[in-house]
Amino acid sequence: MASNNDNDNAFQKWTIPDFEQDIALGDDETDLFGRPANWYQEKTSEQQEAKEEGPTPLTLEDIEAIRASAYEDGFNEGKEAGFNQGLEEGKLQGLSEGHQAGLKQGVEEGLQEGQVRIDAQTFTLATTCVPFT
Repeated sequence: MASNNDNDNAFQKWTIPDFEQDIALGDDETDLFGRPANWYQEKTSEQQEAKEEGPTPLTLEDIEAIRASAYEDGFNEGKEAGFNQGLEEGKLQGLSEGHQAGLKQGVEEGLQEGQVRIDAQTFTLATTCVPFT
């Protein structure tokens, strides 16, 4: 049985593998999915440029442009929402007022027409009937 001291010596001799190291792989070697074996080591020029440049800090002009754009977007969105709400409320109010006005006008016209018929029938009755003496 190995002693605890032997395990410590073996652990101290062990080194961590270096994955940054370029290992010469053959062009014909592929991984399980059929990709070249060194596909993860290939860097595109875009990745290299991004790594070299890094993110640029925003300037005052950039921040002001973002703020102005957000303000305009919010203003236009609120304006459109308000317009749509006002349009819908206006349609409902117009429909209600139109219905009430039409009903009132219909009642007035019906009463006038009814009164004309009553007057005509009264006249007919008065002229055709023989008065009681």
